[in-house]
Amino acid sequence: MLENGQIDASLFPDPYATIAMSNGHKSLTSTSELNISVTGTVFSAKALKEKKKEIELLIKGYNLGVDYIQNHPTDSLKEILIEEIGIPEALAGIIALPQYTHASLPSMDDLEKCASWLIEKNIIHKSFQYANVIDSSYIQSEQVNIEK
Repeated sequence: MLENGQIDASLFPDPYATIAMSNGHKSLTSTSELNISVTGTVFSAKALKEKKKEIELLIKGYNLGVDYIQNHPTDSLKEILIEEIGIPEALAGIIALPQYTHASLPSMDDLEKCASWLIEKNIIHKSFQYANVIDSSYIQSEQVNIEK
């Protein structure tokens, strides 16, 4: 949609951010520039309620993917980016893959930094509640305690 001019801006993780920038788009900001480390997977309330097993399998598959990435040489990962994901060969060599970790809850510090930035930009209201957007029942972690 960004490429076709249907939208003016979007949020992309790498490698898609690198692809967009190589196609002439510019980065307005990045989580690294903001010193925020928050990534996540979004599900509807209906999916969280009705697709528990599928979500658990997705998380398990994600964690297996992380294990694969951590235990294989970078060259084999570049081949996967090219052959399986369709990343142009010229970009596969310059994409900096992040240090992937198993699925976990974000730290409260990162959530607070993220919320502050979103409030400053008038994207969310000051009364934002973490418990309304984070379901901690799928991830076992001591990083954050969110009351429901």
